[in-house]
Amino acid sequence: MQLVLKRDGSCRWLTDGQLCGSVERLEVDHIDDPTDHDLSNLRALCHEHHKLRTQAQITAGVRAYYTTRSRKRPDEPHPGLIKK
Repeated sequence: MQLVLKRDGSCRWLTDGQLCGSVERLEVDHIDDPTDHDLSNLRALCHEHHKLRTQAQITAGVRAYYTTRSRKRPDEPHPGLIKK
């Protein structure tokens, strides 16, 4: 993905509208769909910002999993109340 690193030239991470701009330890990051390797979906991030982004994505995925998964047991009548 040298094309992305050459195109961007520095870390594209924005904090409060300020571009990081680091040129050290650049890595290629998928902006949206991780299976879409189109140049428009890729950007350069420094190692630290790429790590932060990956950790945030993992945390969001874990939260989504646990908030959508029902932790409540299905409603069942008490066995002593079942009519025969």
